[in-house]
Amino acid sequence: MTSRHERLRALGVTPYRLRSSRDAAAAPESALVAAEPVAVGTAATNSSNAVVPCVLLLPSACSPRTLDLIGRCMHAFGADFARAPRLAVGESGTLDTPPVARAYLAFGDAQARALGHVLDAEVMRAAEIVLLDVPDALHAGGAKRRLWQALKALRRRLRMY
Repeated sequence: MTSRHERLRALGVTPYRLRSSRDAAAAPESALVAAEPVAVGTAATNSSNAVVPCVLLLPSACSPRTLDLIGRCMHAFGADFARAPRLAVGESGTLDTPPVARAYLAFGDAQARALGHVLDAEVMRAAEIVLLDVPDALHAGGAKRRLWQALKALRRRLRMY
C-alpha cells in the first residue's frame, strides 16, 4: 500500500474507485439513486425541497492548477462534493445568487463576504458556511491539511441529513 493510501485512510477518506465496487455490492439501489442528477436552482426561484449538498465559492482569478487540486480533493470525498457547483466571485466582490445548499465552502474572506451579501438570512441560518484558505495557498501542506479536515468534518455533518 502506498503512502498516499495510508494518508487517505488516516483522514478517513476512501478513494472513489475503491468505494464504488464495495458499495455497489452492499446496496445496488443506492447506486441508482446516486446516478440521478442533482436539482440545482437559485435562492430566489428554488423551492425548499430541492437543495444542493454543497457549493464552492472561488475567486474568479483561480489558476487551472489550483482548480485541478480542488477538483481532486472534492472527488475524493464522494459524489456530493464532486458534483458541487463552483461559483466565481468577481474582482469587485460581486456574486450571482447561488443555489440553496446545505453547505457553502468559501475559499477566502472576500468570497465569504460576497456570500453574506447575497444570501437570505433564513438560508444562511440553515446552511453551514465553511471559511477556507485562499486557493493560491492550497499548494502548501498546512492549507491542504486544513482543507481535508474541513471536508472530512463537513462530510460527517452532511450524512446526518
